[in-house]
Amino acid sequence: MRIIPFAGEGFFRDSNLWGFAAQIGSQWMDIGYELELTTDFMDMLKKDYPLNCKEQAFRMLRKWAQMHMNDHDCIQVFTKALTNAGRKDLADSFTQSFNDGHNNFKLSMKRRKLIDN
Repeated sequence: MRIIPFAGEGFFRDSNLWGFAAQIGSQWMDIGYELELTTDFMDMLKKDYPLNCKEQAFRMLRKWAQMHMNDHDCIQVFTKALTNAGRKDLADSFTQSFNDGHNNFKLSMKRRKLIDN
């Protein structure tokens, strides 16, 4: 039996998004625009969570993740948005974390003989 999870499934959990939101800080809107979230949505976040960039960033990331975490290219789209918003450092960090997690998952599945390679 071969198990192939969706790329973002599991990685876009709230706990991961919360930690990532702390690193985004005040650039959350730039990233949101690159992720093609609406201005109305981001304005609502600013109103609902004034002066709380971490919460605003978390809610923005969560909204995008809920809409796209099962897309086959969600990791690439996400890291491209980070890079385009001027945060290649975060894109690289995210990619490394994702790859480490994906490799650990594959190793675990191999040990359980749930995947071939």
